[in-house]
Amino acid sequence: MLPKFLLLFLFFFPFGGMAQQLGGYGTFNFLRLPQGTRATALGGANISAETKDATLFLQNPALMHQDNHRHLALNYAGYYGGISYLNSSFAFHHAKTGQWAAAIQYLNYGTMDSYDAAGNPMGTFSAQDYALTLAYSKQIRVFRLGVNAKFVGSSVGTFRNSGFLFDIGGLFVHPKQDFRVGLVVKNIGFAFSNYTNTSNFTMPFDVQVGSTFKPKKMPFRFSLTMHHLLPTSITYNDPNQPSDLVDEFGNPVKGSVSFFDSFSRRFIVGAEILIHKNFQVRGGYNFLTRRELGISNQNKGLTGLSLGFMLQVKGFEVSYSYSAWHLAGGVSTLGLIVDTKKLF
Repeated sequence: MLPKFLLLFLFFFPFGGMAQQLGGYGTFNFLRLPQGTRATALGGANISAETKDATLFLQNPALMHQDNHRHLALNYAGYYGGISYLNSSFAFHHAKTGQWAAAIQYLNYGTMDSYDAAGNPMGTFSAQDYALTLAYSKQIRVFRLGVNAKFVGSSVGTFRNSGFLFDIGGLFVHPKQDFRVGLVVKNIGFAFSNYTNTSNFTMPFDVQVGSTFKPKKMPFRFSLTMHHLLPTSITYNDPNQPSDLVDEFGNPVKGSVSFFDSFSRRFIVGAEILIHKNFQVRGGYNFLTRRELGISNQNKGLTGLSLGFMLQVKGFEVSYSYSAWHLAGGVSTLGLIVDTKKLF
């Protein structure tokens, strides 16, 4: 009865949470970036697919399991404007207490020119975001529960900001089939300090639910993830944007977004082709990225699509992913996972 109740809860949870409003995307938005090549290739978020990737607990702490024991993961992504994103994580299993992991995330915005209120040059300044994460998960029969504790900080020139956030996640693992359902509540916490006394601290809060399933006789693994479950709307209404909808007098309704459009933006679909246990091809589609970053009235190209692969050789796993964010270009991510048990 408990697994059935969980699945029923996960199905109706998004609709019950849609009564609340979207109050802004918040501080420390770098925590919304996909951490690692696998999450990037599967559309930008995945909270239910288990592998030996020691980075996945940053998506959902319940994804840690004993196969991650003594795995070291390194990931690098190059964003627009010379912005670079680096994260490193290490996981290990303790027979009595459960799974543990730690991670460092660092986003460097580079060096920028500084000016005063009158436009006079004042030299240069730099900006960085970072997070230190300690994670724990525990298997309880067919369920696994996990928590991430994160100390996050940001600096823009001489201004500083810091806070303490939590992720709480759960995963249902089917005892016989390759089927999993995940639920995670992300970025609950408080601020230690803010940039200024008048700055507002809004956490990048998010609730996500997802499922991953592999048919028995097919070399494919499919994933479906829903994000931003609580806000009523995650769309931006542009009053100058033309619309296909008309009112009762036949006049076009400007700036309106249909329910289907708003609802579909919460979905991310992903798939993995399991060519060999040591080689996989991955792909994903993010509806929100497609709608937000695609150019109106023009060919959107591959915006919203992502692709990647994984190659494993002995104790090393090399991976690459490319996410098409805009017609101007996309983001490439490189990953390396080292099984230190085999290395040493």
